[in-house]
Amino acid sequence: MELGRYLFLSIFFTLASTYSNDTCDTVPNILTRHGYLYENHTVITHDGFHLTLFRIVSRSDKPPILMQSGQFSSANTFVGNGKSSAAFYLANRGYEVWLASARGTQYSRKHEKYRPDMEEYWDFSFEELGTIDGKTCIEYVKSVTGKKVIYFGTSQGFMQLIAAFSLDPEFFQQHLKKIIGWAAVVRIDLAAHLPMVLTRYLKVWPLVTRLGITHAGDFDRDSCLAEAKLCDDYRFLCRLKSMLVEDFIPYSRNFVTQYGGDASSMKAFQHMAYNVYEEGFFRHPSRGERVEYELKNVTGVPIGICIGEGDLLATPGNAWWLKSKLKDNLKIIGIYKELGHKTFLASFTHFQHYTDTYKFLEEE
Repeated sequence: MELGRYLFLSIFFTLASTYSNDTCDTVPNILTRHGYLYENHTVITHDGFHLTLFRIVSRSDKPPILMQSGQFSSANTFVGNGKSSAAFYLANRGYEVWLASARGTQYSRKHEKYRPDMEEYWDFSFEELGTIDGKTCIEYVKSVTGKKVIYFGTSQGFMQLIAAFSLDPEFFQQHLKKIIGWAAVVRIDLAAHLPMVLTRYLKVWPLVTRLGITHAGDFDRDSCLAEAKLCDDYRFLCRLKSMLVEDFIPYSRNFVTQYGGDASSMKAFQHMAYNVYEEGFFRHPSRGERVEYELKNVTGVPIGICIGEGDLLATPGNAWWLKSKLKDNLKIIGIYKELGHKTFLASFTHFQHYTDTYKFLEEE
């Protein structure tokens, strides 16, 4: 009965067009279109990447929120759902929102020494996205605003922060006020996500290495618009694909058509694959075999996460495992029957997680 209900709703919700004025557009254009004042900021990491931060200007006294998306995505993630976008929800409630994009994505493409067509450019895993990019952005936002930062990560954006925190707790205790995680994945081996299941059994990484693939997912506006057109013409097929590999929940737009994917290094995927093989939360194998992230170090900053029952990647089991490690330092804000993985940011019918997150943010 439940499967039949989801399939029916999936067909029903595909009647809505996948297009909007924001489809595949840039963050500056989207912010301008929706009437938000913003600033562009550039920070340079110690290893040479130029990272772009978009600051949605606020005159309130509330602390700044730094929003970091997951793998194969950029700052567009947080402004890709029209007026219901997460960044707009927080900005409308007085928070100064800073939108980050990981190295290698369309807004953080420049490097002091390397080009994207060079192997050295892509020599980073999700750990460096936390220990270098994350720390650089957090430190910058705190220096500009003079306030401790609220870190808001989705999917891998949450994972990389937890990994970095475990390695340098003093830094994050000094710079962060709170941590929010939506679709907050850490134990990737607990996923029911089809690509990760295939990774577990097929062990495809050696083939990727031999082929010399350094990255995937470069953003291209024309390709993004072409996919949006394809999904407009064949909506149910796109919905079915989303349900199989991303969300077993039909309450959302086909989100990829709202902003397009973006680049990620294959080393980051290798790092995840290693954790799938080894069934845990370990550092990249180049750091040693089965070197665990010490989650006992992740303390002193309140953490709140939201999880979807239909999430094939950040499963409820992942959340309860993390709770067992972080104990009272972690609050499971909610587990939502109506949400999957990308539907946290793309739903147009369910927003309880917005309200619950806001309550957590407002708690002293």
